[in-house]
Amino acid sequence: MNPTFAQTTSLVKVNTFIRSVYNWMTIGLVVTGFTSFFVSRSPGLLQMFYGNPVMPFVLFIGLIILCGYLSARIQKLRPAPPPDCMWH
Repeated sequence: MNPTFAQTTSLVKVNTFIRSVYNWMTIGLVVTGFTSFFVSRSPGLLQMFYGNPVMPFVLFIGLIILCGYLSARIQKLRPAPPPDCMWH
């Protein structure tokens, strides 16, 4: 069974898309790793996050609000590449 030209083109597009998704995921993990490394080396930031008993609640509420906002607006948001989503 030889794949047709359309199947081959479709497969190439899917592979390219998946590769770009994994590349953005890798970039996100690297940024997260560097951020956590530098926060762990800063006494002031450690005190702010771990020394303040209210901070976990503030971060949790912020996360819930962000998820609710994105869930409510998912149909209205224009499709954008990951950099646009991250910086706007």
